[in-house]
Amino acid sequence: AASNKGIIFKVQVGAFKEQVPIDMANKLLANSNRGIKTFKDENGLLLYTIGEFLEYESANTLKTELINEGLSGAFIIAFKDGKKMSAADALNLIRNK
Repeated sequence: AASNKGIIFKVQVGAFKEQVPIDMANKLLANSNRGIKTFKDENGLLLYTIGEFLEYESANTLKTELINEGLSGAFIIAFKDGKKMSAADALNLIRNK
């Protein structure tokens, strides 16, 4: 792939203030082999993400699979130098080389 300016795409599958609901926890556990990461965002929410991709297309494929498996809220987020941004912003950065 061409230089993507250090941007990584991940699929966000949940954001929780407190405990993860049991049904959601079970769905996350079912995907633990895919590598689940958590981090706190600026609002104190605990975000759960699956996968790390350099290409948007690969993240999008995973997102579709996860939605089909019942993680209906899955969507793509991006990180640049550890800072979270929307997938749209990241794609704009990559396209405007």
